Amino acid sequence: MSLRKNSALSSAFSKKFLRSDIIMSVIFFGVLLAAFLALLNFNTLSPGQQEAVLMFISEKGERRMFQGEVIKDMTVLQALVASSRAGQIKLEYSIDSENHVVIDSLNGYARARDERLTFYLNGLQVSMSDISSTFIMAGDKIEVRLE
Repeated sequence: MSLRKNSALSSAFSKKFLRSDIIMSVIFFGVLLAAFLALLNFNTLSPGQQEAVLMFISEKGERRMFQGEVIKDMTVLQALVASSRAGQIKLEYSIDSENHVVIDSLNGYARARDERLTFYLNGLQVSMSDISSTFIMAGDKIEVRLE
């Protein structure tokens, strides 16, 4: 009989040990998963990856570059406004009845003169009238050229 009691005791001890082993494994993998997600989130939110570059290029090839954070649903126009404020650049624009942007003056450009202001997003031309509806993402390069 005493042998049986020992078996039952050993079986109960083994079940408790197995439960604690499972609990420790779950905790370990939970901590490991949390660390992985934190590292992934940290890399995603690093400032260098959440920025775009806006560059003004004059007819003479002179360049002024601005780099700044991109927010969700940011447009080329919003990036232009933010850059002009940061760089103390005069920007005057209006939006016509069809929601198209008309830039009157920007960094030496004046619509009244015979000059052309051209926008590029990652090397592809964007119509001035569409800069308020063209969205940008982190890592984008916007060029504003006076041609």
